Amino acid sequence: MSTILLVLFYQDLFFLNPNLGWATFFEFSSPSNISYVYKTTNGGNNWTLVSETNFTTGLVSGNLKFVNENTGFLYDDIYHGRIYKTVNGGQNWNIIYNDPDQLLVSLDLSINNPGNMYVAGYKSTFPVLLKSTDYGMTY
Repeated sequence: MSTILLVLFYQDLFFLNPNLGWATFFEFSSPSNISYVYKTTNGGNNWTLVSETNFTTGLVSGNLKFVNENTGFLYDDIYHGRIYKTVNGGQNWNIIYNDPDQLLVSLDLSINNPGNMYVAGYKSTFPVLLKSTDYGMTY
């Protein structure tokens, strides 16, 4: 007889406008660990799963921000030091920043210029503050 442990954690919720929003969850289970991104287009009345990834090899849920209906960012708070970007509403995510020695704890976008992204975290015992002016392509 085998035992399966399943623990589902809510990570973040972000609304671009009153109708369009995303939520991230991750599941610690045996034998796999899964990250989920859900999307609503009607103010949260209904939610659709837009991506599901085994995060031992891929995306991990974290702080979530979108600049429009297609382009969004999230940071990885399990494997540390990774920032992901989507250009298709959360269906696919690509790593745009990776420093495994860092622990990222916050990501935010400028209200006046969403191309400006700010990330805070730690490397060893020292604070890390990152700024990008090109949607996370350089810091």
